[in-house]
Formats: sequence, C-alpha cells, structure tokens
Amino acid sequence: MTNGSHYSAQRGALVIFGSGPGIGVHVASRFARGGFEKIVLLSRNQRRLSDDAFIVYSNAPQVQVSTITVDLTVPADLDRALQEIEYILAGTPIECVHYGRWFTEVTCVRFSDIFANAAKTSETWLLRESAEGLRKNLELSVISLYTVAQWATPQLLHLAGRQEYKPALLVTSGWLAHAPEPNYFALGVCKSAQQNVVVSLHNQLRPQGVHCALVMVNNHVSEDANETNPSNIAEESWRLYSQRPDSMALETNIDEPAGDFVQDFPWIDGWVDGE
Repeated sequence: MTNGSHYSAQRGALVIFGSGPGIGVHVASRFARGGFEKIVLLSRNQRRLSDDAFIVYSNAPQVQVSTITVDLTVPADLDRALQEIEYILAGTPIECVHYGRWFTEVTCVRFSDIFANAAKTSETWLLRESAEGLRKNLELSVISLYTVAQWATPQLLHLAGRQEYKPALLVTSGWLAHAPEPNYFALGVCKSAQQNVVVSLHNQLRPQGVHCALVMVNNHVSEDANETNPSNIAEESWRLYSQRPDSMALETNIDEPAGDFVQDFPWIDGWVDGE
C-alpha cells in the first residue's frame, strides 16, 4: 500500500542488476517513490545488498525490497538468479529492468580497493590487456546483458499496450561507448557492445511498446557533481522511463557543465556499483 500522497499509484516490479550505493540505490529509491510495489536488487556483495535494501526501504517504507547475490560471469549462477527473481515476485509483473555498472577484478576497479586507487586499477591499455581479461569483461557486461534481455523481453512485451504500465529496459552507459580511448580499452569495448545491444533492442521493441534505452553518464559520478550525481542520474532515469509510448527516446545524456569534466575517471562510478 502507498503511504500518503507523497507516493503515486503502485506499479509493477523493478529489477536492478548492479545495485550499489551510487547509481543503483538512488535509482531504486526514486522508482520506489514513483509507485513501484516490489524492487529486487542484485549484485555480488550480500553485505552491500543488505545496506542498499535498508536505504531503499527507509526512503519508501511501502515497498517490498528483496536482494539476490549473483556472479554474472557464471551462466548457471545468472540462470539461478533469474529463477529466484520470478519466485520472489510471485506473479507481480516486471515493469522495468535497470542494468547498471559492473566491473571485474581483472580489468577495472578491484572490489577490494578504495576509490583513491581506482585510477591505477581501472586502466586497461589496448594491446596490454589480456585476452582473458577482455573475455571476462565481455561476459560480465555484454553476454549477461543479452541473457537478461532474452529473459525480460517476453515479460515486458506482456505489459505493452496496457495503460497502467510502461515496460522498459534501461542500461547505464557512458561516453566511452561513443569515443573509445586506448587506456580504457576493455571498458570501451564493453560499452560499445552494450550500446549495440540496446540500440538493436530499441529498434525492434519500440514499435511493440517496450522502451529500451541508454542512460549515458558522461563523467565521474560524485555527490559533489552538478549533474552526474547519483540523485540526478536517478531522476533522469525516471524521466526516461516515464516518457509516453510515442516519444520513447533511445538515450538520455547527463553531462557536467564546461570546465567541470573529470578527466582521470571517465564516468566510472566512484562507489563501484555491482560489486
């Protein structure tokens, strides 16, 4: 049940792949305030998931928040997580899937490192990155996204055309999808491949009433940023989701004002969502 006029009418379920105290938990909180009745958070770190769930519940006590740990590089574990989502939701329709930022130990931000060390560990130079490292990143960021899309699309299509729902698949990305750099090779390859997947989904599913879109965060995510702060990213994600069926945009771009661009950490989430 909703808790007063602060909340809008209930909607379906939101599933977030890549929860974390940065973008993920803010998106979950914003969508909960928008009326989503059930939210499922997924990442590799159970302790962090518990913290995320508490924050979301604190922001919207009327929402049921569930958590699932998953390693997206293991197909069997992802299959298990998808089955668990369906069991938890118990018939509540999946209205929106948010696929966030995931990093591997091999090539991006090591999960055991604090953010101060991110500059060194996030670089993956062209021709220096191992083929195995690139493969792991593609499994984590692209193959898993494709698997999630295969699973979610029939459920989203089931809601298409129903006035009370806005079925959507939103994927967080960034400027490396458009402008790759050799020192962030693996990340750029993954973001470009993700963009290909989402554009293809958008072109195929938009005419059928399902909104597949990119949330392009084109700078370092920080609470101190004017535009690329987690709260604003969540709000822009909500606006993208809320678009009318006849105006479903492919992407929304979130940029910092001129002069505020952070060169050292290109749009990498300081909280390493998806750990």
